[in-house]
Amino acid sequence: MNLYSVLLVDDEEEVFQLIIKKLDWERMGFRIAGYARNGVEALEIAEELQVDVVMSDIKMPYMDGLTLCKKLKELYQSIKVIIFSGFDEFEYAKEAIKIEAEEYILKPINASELREVFERIRGNLDRELDEKRNIDKLTEYYMESLPVLQENFYTSLIEGQIASDAIGQYAKNYQISLSGPFYVVTILHISSNAVGEEDAIRDATLLSMSVKKLAEESLAGKWDSRTVTYLGDIIVITQLADEESITHFTDRMDRICKMAKRVCKARVTAGIGHICNRPEQLIIRVEDEIKHAKNYMNIQKVRYKNIFSIKFFIDDDVLECCTVKLIVQPLLENAIYYGVEYMDGEGEIEVRGYRRADDVYIEVADNGLGMPEETMRALLDEKNQSGHERKKGSGVGLLNVHNRIRLRFGAAYGVEIESQPDEGTTVRLHLPYIPFEAERVALLEEGRLKQVKEAHDGTE
Repeated sequence: MNLYSVLLVDDEEEVFQLIIKKLDWERMGFRIAGYARNGVEALEIAEELQVDVVMSDIKMPYMDGLTLCKKLKELYQSIKVIIFSGFDEFEYAKEAIKIEAEEYILKPINASELREVFERIRGNLDRELDEKRNIDKLTEYYMESLPVLQENFYTSLIEGQIASDAIGQYAKNYQISLSGPFYVVTILHISSNAVGEEDAIRDATLLSMSVKKLAEESLAGKWDSRTVTYLGDIIVITQLADEESITHFTDRMDRICKMAKRVCKARVTAGIGHICNRPEQLIIRVEDEIKHAKNYMNIQKVRYKNIFSIKFFIDDDVLECCTVKLIVQPLLENAIYYGVEYMDGEGEIEVRGYRRADDVYIEVADNGLGMPEETMRALLDEKNQSGHERKKGSGVGLLNVHNRIRLRFGAAYGVEIESQPDEGTTVRLHLPYIPFEAERVALLEEGRLKQVKEAHDGTE
């Protein structure tokens, strides 16, 4: 027989000794796990023993019973608390109800009343236990949670936070097919300004949902795609039967952008990444990352009606080294939003890539408005970004890039920012110099950076 544990709390020992003698606890399905003389002691015992029921007096030294009840409910949502007191005061009873005590009993405690209270609590505990053990309930909860679990999986996959050897098991658990054989990631970016009639959808969240639904409907049937919302953009992860399919897929993305303008009254652009043959392919050539950045900026120049120029200066040896995916585009967004969009005159953005010994640097510099020091610090501050949704100029993308670089290459690398108001901004990516070779890429994707560096040192 399963016995539920009870903790008695009173500063007078004779009180809880009397309570112990009043009932046949085991016959009722309970056992006395212990007793405490004040709320502080009771809190420690409850944490150590993980009791099911706490029965406590109100008036006690150090911590009273009502405060104890409140703290217990904050720590253990399912714990049952019974308050007993010699004071027949309405305020006490009202406070007990407010903090969700199961019962409020007046002294002297009547054995019959106490038995009825614990019988009710036993019934509640039994029902809760049955629900936790009920496989059908768990299955139902799992199925309800599956869409969220799947979206979290894709987001973690994009960020490179899932180990290569764990991807298959996660996909199986979340009922996701990753048969490929080829994969491509597309970013649908919604302009900050809606276009069209006065009654167009203005709210950014609703607009994003509307475009996401449109993309899903347009891709359904023909394309094996999954869409997720990521840092304010819509990410489309698509599995292709062959590499030649990318041409037709690009045409479909173009139609989706045009439909979004007509149906959702939104200006949407699509940035299509390079094709890969493994979902866990996290490490790519800098050359591929720069190609994606150039495609993205071609789209932005049309969107912003050529209010800025863009130039790329990337050294040849940098093009052939390793990087993680999607780290230059957020820097370019930052250059537009913080730099050149609202400046007077033509904006200038330069992307530079160069090597210094065993380090690689990729810089995005603009001649725009710049920013004060406190804004720079906030862009890479976890506390400042925590819980914030991405908005125009929020910098959440920079923080994400910073964290992903550090996760893959170590704490010595990441994002650096230099800026002064009215003097422009330079955002610099610091990466290790690692040539793009099959053995090194495999080690990097497994998180074995030390072995990669050892292999690199051995070829010097």
